[in-house]
Parts: sequence; structure tokens; C-alpha cells
Amino acid sequence: MSRMPLKFSARRLAPRFASLLVATTLLVGCHAKNGDGSTGSSSSDLDVPKMLQLPQKSDLIHVWGLNPKDIWAVGNKGRIVHFDGTEWKNTPSGTAAAVQSIYGVAPNDVWAVGEDTTTLHWDGKVWTQGEPKKGETLLGIWASGPKDVWVAGVIVDDGSGVLRHFDGKTWEDDPITAASSLWRTWGSSPTDVWMVGSTPDAKGFILHGNGKHFDRFDYPGGPLRGVWGTSPDDVWVAEYEGVIQHWDGKKWTPTPGGKQGRLLNLWGTGPTDVWVCGLAGLLMHFDGSKWTRQVVNTKDVLWSVWTDAPNDAWVVGNMPFALHYDGSSWAP
Repeated sequence: MSRMPLKFSARRLAPRFASLLVATTLLVGCHAKNGDGSTGSSSSDLDVPKMLQLPQKSDLIHVWGLNPKDIWAVGNKGRIVHFDGTEWKNTPSGTAAAVQSIYGVAPNDVWAVGEDTTTLHWDGKVWTQGEPKKGETLLGIWASGPKDVWVAGVIVDDGSGVLRHFDGKTWEDDPITAASSLWRTWGSSPTDVWMVGSTPDAKGFILHGNGKHFDRFDYPGGPLRGVWGTSPDDVWVAEYEGVIQHWDGKKWTPTPGGKQGRLLNLWGTGPTDVWVCGLAGLLMHFDGSKWTRQVVNTKDVLWSVWTDAPNDAWVVGNMPFALHYDGSSWAP
């Protein structure tokens, strides 16, 4: 690893909720397309259960939850929807900009970031947003607590990555010039934070931090779109071109199966329960020894997966409904 010192003091942001910019057009592919060149849903004639029906058709980009009865999904045109264990409902976001990522630590402490510098905070009743500010694209968010929120993204004008941190009062940020983008962030604790993205020469880029400084990994792979794990020595990353690699605390190892397809996001509950999704209805599961392609009733782009237990997983994307796994099969 190579040391990349970051002081989180390059530029302080005055608003209570720092302004973040996310440009949907920077995402691989187009939200209106399915990754194979087609448009629209290929599954509009399905009989969709009420619990999977979304309030209205709009591409959803990211899904995350606290528990099976408190799940959020965000997407284009300021869409934020919430699942209470029975049905999905709209929650007014106050913005028409695309919202790219969501994460929280409590029912009344949830953050979402998006296009046009949108930074939103949920206090249990309403979404509050910060002052708009042009220039940056924020793509991923993760938090360990109310005073420890991390955001990964892109500085649009110069095409470099950007890292931001919220300490409960102010946002601090650092440009990451060695990266062309930082797509996602995840951590197992305040002292184990990961960010993944791409380099200007189309290779994978990884930062690992302890809350005060970050080290750059010499990553042996392509551009990265997803990161998740359980501990500092159990971390998974997904390359856009289809390779999934695992960090065991000493080295990166490609998981069995080679290239799987165009990947966008991954999540899991443990080393033997990992999900990955991507373009053209791609959804796969790792059981500790092999990846298995899942049968789903769509060829739309699957942007994000989140799971709370081996028998409870959710996927959102370019469909007019959400996908749900009950331990044996995906519905609808």
C-alpha cells in the first residue's frame, strides 16, 4: 500500500448540510436503458405483489435499510421511497435532482446525496437539504454514527475523485487527484473505512482509512463500482467489467467464476452470503464456494442490492417494482 495523507481540512463547508453534486450522466450506461440497448421494462405484464409495487415508475439507483421494516430506496427526479414492512411509499425529498446513495444509523438519522449538490438528512419526520453548490458529483455515502459520515464522489471540472467527511458539525473534503472517480464507500467501523473507484487510465482505485488518514492500495484489477465486507480482513469489491475480488487482510484474490457481466453494486450478510447485481438483469449469489446466477423476471438494469438476512434481500433498478428474495426464490 502507498500512503496518501489526508487532513480533511482542504476546504470547510459552511452550510449545516454540506452541498454535494451528483451527475447522473457520469454513471455507466444510461438510467433509461437496460444495458443491452433496449429501453423500458421487459416485465410490465407480471402480477406484482403489493409489497413489491412502487408508487410510480422511476429508476431507483440505490437501496439500503436498517431492518426489514425500515428500508429506503433513492433514484432519479428526487425520488425517495420507504418500505415499512408492508408497502413502499413516497417521501417528499424537496428536490427534483437525482439522488444517488442513501445510508443511516437510526430511524431518525438517515443521509442521502445526489445530483446538483443535493445533500439530504432525515430526522424521522422530514427531509432537510443543504444549500446547492455546483462542481462535485457525490456517488456513495456510509456512516458509523451521527458524528462520522463519509461521502465519495467526483470533482466534475477536473475529473478527479473527492472524499468528504462530516463530524457532526461541519463537512471537510479532500480532492483525490490520483482517482478519476470514487464510486462507493463502506466501513466496518470508524477506523476501517473503504472507498473504491477508478483511475484516469481505467484501473481500479481503492482507499483504506482509519478515520484520520488513508492508504492507497495497489489494486490488481479494473474500475470498481461496489464495496462491502464484514471486517478489515473480509472485504469484497466488484469491478464494472465483471470480476469480483476478495481481501483477506493480506492480498486480493479473484473469486471463482471469472468475469460475471457488467457489475454495479454488491452487499451481503457474511462470507457465505454475498449478492452482486448489474446490467441486463444480472444478479448473482456467493455461498462461500461459488457464484450462482439468479433467475429474475427482468432484463432491466439492477442498480443496487441490500440484504438483512440470508432469507431477506432486496434489489432496485429500472423496473416499476422492487425485487425481493425470501430464501428460496426472487419475486415477482
